[in-house]
Amino acid sequence: MDIPIEALPFGSRLTKDYLRFDERVAGFFNGDYRRPISYQTAAALADQTPRADRRSLLQCLHQQNESFGMAHATRRRLEQLAAPECLTVVTGQQVGLLTGPLYTIYKALTTCRLAESLAHDLQRPVVPVFYLVTEDHDFDEVRWLGWRNQKYEFEKKFYSPEIVPQRTPLSDVVLDDTIADLLQQLNDESEASPFKAQYLNLAGACYQPSVTLAAAFARFFASLLADWGVILLDAADPQLKELAQPIFQQELTELTSVSAMLQTNRELAEEGYHTQLAVHPQRPHLFILTQGRHSLEQTGARLREMHSGALFTAEELAREPARLSPKAALRPIVQDWLLPTIAYVAGPGEIAYWAQLKRVYAGFHLPMPVVVPRASMTLVEAKIRRHLEKYSVSVAEVLTQTTACRQKVEQQLLPHQLTEPLNALQQLIKQKWPELLHAVSSLDPTLVSPAQKTADQMASALQQLQAKLFRSLQQKESAAAEAWRLILASLMPANELQERQLNILPFLIKYGPSLLTTLYEQIDIQRNDHHVVNI
Repeated sequence: MDIPIEALPFGSRLTKDYLRFDERVAGFFNGDYRRPISYQTAAALADQTPRADRRSLLQCLHQQNESFGMAHATRRRLEQLAAPECLTVVTGQQVGLLTGPLYTIYKALTTCRLAESLAHDLQRPVVPVFYLVTEDHDFDEVRWLGWRNQKYEFEKKFYSPEIVPQRTPLSDVVLDDTIADLLQQLNDESEASPFKAQYLNLAGACYQPSVTLAAAFARFFASLLADWGVILLDAADPQLKELAQPIFQQELTELTSVSAMLQTNRELAEEGYHTQLAVHPQRPHLFILTQGRHSLEQTGARLREMHSGALFTAEELAREPARLSPKAALRPIVQDWLLPTIAYVAGPGEIAYWAQLKRVYAGFHLPMPVVVPRASMTLVEAKIRRHLEKYSVSVAEVLTQTTACRQKVEQQLLPHQLTEPLNALQQLIKQKWPELLHAVSSLDPTLVSPAQKTADQMASALQQLQAKLFRSLQQKESAAAEAWRLILASLMPANELQERQLNILPFLIKYGPSLLTTLYEQIDIQRNDHHVVNI
């Protein structure tokens, strides 16, 4: 079953317009992701674009992926990337705890699927690359994972180190002994299965004290995706920053991204769209790494570090690229200076900020890749399906009309001797009230408004009575109420899409490695609907 993205009560108007490739938003992007000609054009432009030295890039990627436990399929992809005609499909994500929310896995698998498809269509090698966002410093954003325990209850599990990092890049966050406490919790609260030891042992082997959070993520991720050969790229690597030095220097001296985005933001506003990334007219889209990760601001002929107030010239900073870290607006530019990218797989929020980047690419003389929406999915287990069938509700109703869906379940829970009279009374009011209003209007038009107010009050009173009856019934029908709670906890934990809250680990423990193959096979790059996947 597929649910149109537009029907989901999530996401921005800009993103939803992009999924339809509405003409109002098309001009902010570089080609319709639904049309083969877009990729053919992107490939032709990639062939003509000077970039960083490919040999040096490959040397660095080999070293990185070896340290992450490189699979045979990844080694083969790197061999393909050595060929001048090879292209890349890229995605990226912050290094969340144990891969973070499900959508991180979906992004990676979509990238692999798209690379495979484009290699066939373009008749040339196309390889998938996952850009590890390891220098973000928002530790609170990545220290948790959404967990579904044996009772199908949802809760967030937190990694709580003894010393909480402050503005520290995730590449420098070293795990302490408390990571073992978290893994023990997961072990204690996960159900027995043939795959439990396999995945918890893998998690323990990757997430060890004295290992960085970024390295642990990369090792775990590389193992999970070994069969698809995705190449991991950690842009915190000083060797890669040396290759990106021309991008850093131009941004420091010309604020290329700033002027480009300010102009684009005005155009987006004129079309009624919001802007995802804020832009400060004096701040380049680069952080400096000095006792944390801090912004720079142009002050006369110099750049001031916003934390300490230290002043630098652009030339001084450009000579030490290892001290610099690109912000979200500049990451794609660095990525595509390093890689021959023809497509980027993006989540809903990313699509919104990619709308701000077309002029930035032009300012750095790079072709903007085709932006492709990642797969969006909800996993439905057999136990949840049985509850849905019992109450005659669909996944689509739960996700798109949650309140109405709950009311539908409530109606089914109430005994017939209550529901039938209530329904009959509601229908009678609905049928007869227009006739009564007409008669009232004929008698005295000034009484129409009070009469309508009375109708609204009666409808509200009946709804309140129904709700009170349901609350009373809940005490007697705990099993039914529990079923609804389980449905929500599984399909809409924390009132959000499952893919934004739940982690892959409890599913892998229960269903094993074949689950990832199932997810990969569910991805249809010709469609952008939300997939309902029965597992």
